[in-house]
Amino acid sequence: MRIAVLLLAAATAFCTFPAAAQYRPIEERLTEAQFREAGLAKLDQSELAALNRLLREDVAPAAEAPVAASTEEVDEAPVESRLVGPFKGWSKGTVLTLENGQRWQVTEGDLYLGRAEESPAVSVKPGLFSGWYLQVEGQSPRAKVRLLD
Repeated sequence: MRIAVLLLAAATAFCTFPAAAQYRPIEERLTEAQFREAGLAKLDQSELAALNRLLREDVAPAAEAPVAASTEEVDEAPVESRLVGPFKGWSKGTVLTLENGQRWQVTEGDLYLGRAEESPAVSVKPGLFSGWYLQVEGQSPRAKVRLLD
């Protein structure tokens, strides 16, 4: 059981690190609730140290690889903009165009508004473990999205 927890924690933690990031211990990357939910609170100090060592070793080679800094920085930065034109909602496959020229396609989630809103403000932020999420100001839920161009 502990091995499964370690492997799950390692897999989820590894996919959150940008290539040029410095390693931060897993207990600093997660909230207390996330740490407990992942089963990591059950680990003793030596097991937690071993997990952090394994994660640090996995990240080190990626950090040494050459990276186009300008692309990585833009790709990791949250986006604040407005939608172009009237907005009534989304479903899987919907393409949302932002005033900054970016186009995001919905990969998960549904939202339907009874009445259209004109150019609402939106934010697009990276998820905790993977993917990007778009949220319209004043609306819930968020849509999981991918950048088209």
